[in-house]
Amino acid sequence: SLAMVPQVAALLLALTPAWADPSCVVHGMAYSQENMAKTPNGAFLAAASSCQNSCRLTVYCHYFTWYNDSTACWLFGDQATLVAKANATSGPRSCTAEPSTVAPAVAPVVPAVETVETNVSMAKLLEEKFQEVVKKAGHLAS
Repeated sequence: SLAMVPQVAALLLALTPAWADPSCVVHGMAYSQENMAKTPNGAFLAAASSCQNSCRLTVYCHYFTWYNDSTACWLFGDQATLVAKANATSGPRSCTAEPSTVAPAVAPVVPAVETVETNVSMAKLLEEKFQEVVKKAGHLAS
């Protein structure tokens, strides 16, 4: 069901191998924004690249911050500001900007219907992948 998409996405992102940091991130800096939740809104992920991918897949996410000491992934909107913070790796939702810049990526103007269709397609794909993971886990437990 579509209600499980966030949990499935978090599971798939958590299983993503730890790749090298994206080229556009900055270390020792974290995004901050008013009225943020007390718990990571991007889950606990193995790598900064997984956190960036989570941001890229989240509609209103413009920036991310991932902490290597806790693996907490935080997702931020367009009003976020950078502050110095040890153990933090931060960047934009994608590395389309110049590698030395942490500027917001310019989002293309997409009709709402196309966005909904894309989200539904992504949800179906995630559900299929989740079923594959569950099936494989069941075979391993047997």
